[in-house]
Amino acid sequence: MEKYRYWLFRRWASLGRELSQSEGNWNYTTNFRKAGLSYLCEKEEAYKKLLKRSQRRFRPLSDPFSVDLGLHRWLSHAREEAYSSWLAWILAQLKTSEYIGKMFMVGLKHPGQVSCELEEWVSEGNLKHSGRVDILVSFGDSRALVLEVKVGDADDAETGKQTGYAKSFGRSVQKILLARSGEKDKYEGGFVLRRWDQTCINLRRLVPELELSHVQKALILAFVGAVEQNIARLFDKEKQIELGMEQ
Repeated sequence: MEKYRYWLFRRWASLGRELSQSEGNWNYTTNFRKAGLSYLCEKEEAYKKLLKRSQRRFRPLSDPFSVDLGLHRWLSHAREEAYSSWLAWILAQLKTSEYIGKMFMVGLKHPGQVSCELEEWVSEGNLKHSGRVDILVSFGDSRALVLEVKVGDADDAETGKQTGYAKSFGRSVQKILLARSGEKDKYEGGFVLRRWDQTCINLRRLVPELELSHVQKALILAFVGAVEQNIARLFDKEKQIELGMEQ
């Protein structure tokens, strides 16, 4: 996506250089701008209605988009470890393999209590070296799911070590690469790509039906908001001001 935007802006600039200001007809630009503003106003109204519906769904809590969850101090360097730790805590709150499976859109049917290990050492990672997986999810004594967490794009991340991880766990363990985006459905070691934005949508759908306290649900929604605003980049301060949601 970033490469496409870069190409698009370069193409737009090249078209502009071919015309001098004296020869150009700015009526086309004005009409284009008016059409764009009209379209954005329609989208804004639609988003406001969706936000109101979401606010009602999360009562007595509120939608994460209603709060500025920008880069707080503990996330100021966008450390993957910070998101991994928060995510591991959430998985432990979900408690069942059914809910975790819905969150990541994988088939998980494991009995037993869920446990999450962070930075778990495995015998194989990069070639001739051991490694550490970001999150290892187990149910009882059964290892079920390995998560590699990336705050950027999967295609820009170091994924070669995942081949070693796959050898360490075998085929019985589900393997997921959680990233902002990616060109492939599956990466080295058989790690299936799951995007942050879709994962947050799945969590949003789960929260109302979870039998948790308001505090637990609030912390889960805070995670959703932090990811959507900081990693998926779905929402920013300027958009909050436009929608009159700044607090």
